[in-house]
Amino acid sequence: MDVWEAINSVRVIRDFAEQPLSAEHEARILNAARRTGSSKNEQTWAFIVIHDRDHLRELTGVGKYADHIAGAAMAVALVTPDESAGWRNTRMWDLGRAAQSMVLAAWELGIGSAPATSSSRTWLVSCSACRRTGAATTCCRSATPPTRRSSRRRTRPAAGSHSRP
Repeated sequence: MDVWEAINSVRVIRDFAEQPLSAEHEARILNAARRTGSSKNEQTWAFIVIHDRDHLRELTGVGKYADHIAGAAMAVALVTPDESAGWRNTRMWDLGRAAQSMVLAAWELGIGSAPATSSSRTWLVSCSACRRTGAATTCCRSATPPTRRSSRRRTRPAAGSHSRP
């Protein structure tokens, strides 16, 4: 699958099959995040992989739309140190890039995923001490094979945007 096909066809999957991911697939998904660029190449993040069924069920409490985490083969908590407000947006941008890298790598392997975000210190402390902001991405085989869409209805680019020749 080429990059454009992946971007154009990826879908959020929340209905997971009860099938574990292979170690090879997990490593590829995590390496996609690890290899993602970050501001100043600082990579001030940690990826915490959660497989334990009890912990996955506990993570459903991270946010209003996180119930799907309980059925996932794994969840990955993306966390970054609590830094000054001046760097918070940069760190969240970096985490978003890493999360999207995992989503696209999983999709290429036929693995569905769905995001869940939270700024709750409580659940992140249980993942890693001294960490604050973050998100979780779940990865698992879809209960029903995902269909790849050839096109999506998208908004038009903002008027006045342009690219250089």
